[in-house]
Amino acid sequence: MILKITLTLILVALPVISGFASTLTKEFDRPDGTHKVKIDINEENFGNIKNARITASEYVRDKKIWSLVDYVNKCPLDINMALIKDSFEIKKINGSFDAVLFSYTIGCVGGLDPVTVKYFAYENGVKHSLRGEERMITPNGVIDDNVKPVPDTNLKNNILLYKYMTSNWHKASTVVLE
Repeated sequence: MILKITLTLILVALPVISGFASTLTKEFDRPDGTHKVKIDINEENFGNIKNARITASEYVRDKKIWSLVDYVNKCPLDINMALIKDSFEIKKINGSFDAVLFSYTIGCVGGLDPVTVKYFAYENGVKHSLRGEERMITPNGVIDDNVKPVPDTNLKNNILLYKYMTSNWHKASTVVLE
């Protein structure tokens, strides 16, 4: 008696997993040492579902000064998460401490819809934020609900930083589509 063993190959369709990552860094010197600021944006696609995460942090001599994490999870459409061009800067606004400033878009959208814009400043480890909506300029006109950005309490109480960030809001929230 001859025993035959037949192997059958079963093909299983697995979802395609892909991703995207970008990292930006800046350093600046203060009396307590060299401060290192890092911003990471990671996007992953699991078939038709997308996730994205932005992380930002500042360290000096391996001591964390501040950190930020923001997410878009389980998005069945398109994720819009991007650092706004030229918004990542280190600047002395109040004359004493260096402020770390950056803004980014964040949203789960299905087309050319404006998304949330978050504009942050960290000064001496304290978070200040200005939040609003993206303004889009298209060949057919401007998409803008004319909603003013909303400052948090820390920003309202820091007059010079508030003036600086609101004067830069238009630049930080406008996207030109051609």
